[in-house]
Amino acid sequence: MSMNTAVVSSDFSASWFKPQHWWACLRGRMRTAFKPRAIFLYAGQSNSEQGWSGVAQSFTDWCAEHVGENCVVGLSSRWLLNGLVDAELGPQAAVEQVVQQWSHYMDVDAASLQTNWVLRQVLVGERRLVSAAPSALIEALLDAAKVHGVRLVWVGPWWARGVQSWLCDMGQQPDAPEAALTLVAQEPGLVTHIEASLATGRPGRLQRIWVEVANGESPASSGTSVKLVSPQQLGIERRPHHTHIWDHDQLVSALQGEPTAWGVNP
Repeated sequence: MSMNTAVVSSDFSASWFKPQHWWACLRGRMRTAFKPRAIFLYAGQSNSEQGWSGVAQSFTDWCAEHVGENCVVGLSSRWLLNGLVDAELGPQAAVEQVVQQWSHYMDVDAASLQTNWVLRQVLVGERRLVSAAPSALIEALLDAAKVHGVRLVWVGPWWARGVQSWLCDMGQQPDAPEAALTLVAQEPGLVTHIEASLATGRPGRLQRIWVEVANGESPASSGTSVKLVSPQQLGIERRPHHTHIWDHDQLVSALQGEPTAWGVNP
């Protein structure tokens, strides 16, 4: 089972053939060949195209310090649409069903989805998860990456790999009673709730995913809770790219879905 809900790639920029740039890119690729950098793309209060230039500038600043490297990017929930449908539906039928949901709740119709969003879907057990990110955002990241030869190995919800660990852990508890559990994924200003049903000896089955504005209190959860912490909260020296890019070590385990970070058995 894979939670790779959005995968994109970026090639070297036109300047890659310059010897100095080429060697820097090669060193970056080799340095991260087996362990890509993991970063969180922080939305703040912006989720419109007016914010893309700021995001692109932050990412360009980060890329300038990591020339040629491979990286995975966890996206803020503020930028994402997510929908769950039964796995028995085909890809097209799944899109049609989630579009009905998004049209009702988010005012996003099929024409807008095709024009303005990048859509990905993945089977997660008995469910199909459909996610969408603004195409302007993805294009801004790709353009910024090309400038410094950075390769985007994976781009998707920052909580995606953690959810995978959480669901797999459910299937490793054969004596657990049937129940409904909720994983709470917290980022500054937003809380993403992932609800799954637990059946004896089977991986968890996703039921719902929804996002709420944080009210300043820690949300209650019958499952587990993961909270992203900003560089400023950790006392890390503020860098230009920290406006939208967080890349400190404490984030890596959460973004990579490491079991210990998500409160599950390794």
